Amino acid sequence: MRIIHILAPALLALSGALAQAAPLYALRTIAPVGYPNGLVLTGINNQGVVLGNEWREETHASTGFIDKGGSRTWLDTLMFASSINDAGAIGGTAGDIITAGYVVGGAGAVMLPPMQPQGSVSVAALNGKGHAVGSADAIYRPDGSGPYGEGSFDSHAYVYRDGAMADLGTLAGHRYSSAAAINADGAVAGHSRERAGDGIRRAFLHDGAGMIDLGTLGGAESWATGINDSGAVVGVSRLAGEGVHAFLYADGVMVDLDPGGADSEAFDINNAGQVVGRGKSGGFLYANGVMTDLDTLIAPGAWHIASAVGINDLGQIVGQACNGYGECVGALLSPVPEPASYGMLLGGLAVLGAAARWRRRARQAAAPTPAA
Repeated sequence: MRIIHILAPALLALSGALAQAAPLYALRTIAPVGYPNGLVLTGINNQGVVLGNEWREETHASTGFIDKGGSRTWLDTLMFASSINDAGAIGGTAGDIITAGYVVGGAGAVMLPPMQPQGSVSVAALNGKGHAVGSADAIYRPDGSGPYGEGSFDSHAYVYRDGAMADLGTLAGHRYSSAAAINADGAVAGHSRERAGDGIRRAFLHDGAGMIDLGTLGGAESWATGINDSGAVVGVSRLAGEGVHAFLYADGVMVDLDPGGADSEAFDINNAGQVVGRGKSGGFLYANGVMTDLDTLIAPGAWHIASAVGINDLGQIVGQACNGYGECVGALLSPVPEPASYGMLLGGLAVLGAAARWRRRARQAAAPTPAA
């Protein structure tokens, strides 16, 4: 049983370290290569691949990139990369006045077909099947309201699947809509708007049968930003009085994530129901009914987590970190200890438990049998 004497001290040390683990998240910063403060992160998949965008001095334009463990690959097709799925497919947008939506994957870059001639398309999100959502110019109005006296477009939320675009329409009485997220079942979350510019927005959920108005937290408008595979939706709503709050919509009910608190916005939700976003004090994690400032979950240091925009099913979070000099970088927060450490601990404890049971049975078998 020499293995017990070898394993026990190490496992006890590991269990003690896990029990006293502080901080709860490890921070890795992702700095811009060139232009200061010119980098933003937009997402992370369940393989831990980080997606972002950076303004590049050599091209004088924004370019998407992926970061794998600190190694960066540029996505030259995309001026703005918005979403990455677990297969590594990436959705994004290129262009200026007229934009084109793309899905970039193993087959190369596929440009989504516009819904109107000379119409724009933008991609906001992908699901695991490679279905894309966003907004696209859907209806042309020859009303002379364009910037040069030409007509104008009404843009609508869409789903792109199997090579075709499907117009999701708008809520009743609205002219515009935009999709922000799509889950594994194809349910879509976003917002619908009465008119362009300052038109009132309302968060929607499209379940394939139609567009559902999710309501508000008492104010005039709301907008959805994320959805998980259970159909839970997160976003932002105006309150009856001043301010906006992050919300979670599930089972037909919209819940304020920080009632009584300062302004907040929710940006993403994972399949464990963990929500990330931004509040008055910076980035937050909402889990088990509690909103926590991310600065309290990392080691004290020079960086302040200003915002959290994405979270994967492993609990890894991406966002932005800034220091006291006004310098901002991308931020990747990973749970500490890593899941592998827990697995090693549990596996080792199982070995010790089995060995202890073996020794107990051996002692019982060797004990003398009482005389009759």
